[in-house]
Amino acid sequence: MIKTVQMKNSIKILLLILSLAFFSSSCVDELPDLSEDSPAELLVGTWGVVENSATYGQQNYEVAFYVFDLDDKMVKIFNFYGLGSWSHVLAGVDGNTITITEQTVEGHKIVGTGTISDDFKTIEFEYNVEEVSVVKSANSEDVTATFTKK
Repeated sequence: MIKTVQMKNSIKILLLILSLAFFSSSCVDELPDLSEDSPAELLVGTWGVVENSATYGQQNYEVAFYVFDLDDKMVKIFNFYGLGSWSHVLAGVDGNTITITEQTVEGHKIVGTGTISDDFKTIEFEYNVEEVSVVKSANSEDVTATFTKK
């Protein structure tokens, strides 16, 4: 009888210890495991943008990131610079750096880079935008923006 009570108490203590270990480890925010997903895949989704430029002041809008079908180290960013949900820029992703090589989208020449946070939830972007047309090229402007994953 005493051994049965001791055995039940031992089982209860063991279950308590296992429960505490499980719950304490599940409450820790973990950084994404880059060995499972490419950095580009970690950016996929909707992002809120707070953008600052001399021409337009502070603008708030959303963009959507998708992995480029032909290269899993590149993303398509739809509605970049608020140019419309149908338009996109292509950006290369290398670790915590995102790079937009010079390209023209919706009459705007765009080039820039950004730094991705370690948890892949924010991007600090700096880019240059120049409005271009068949007739002439307007002045370019430097833009800064913070992208925050939703």
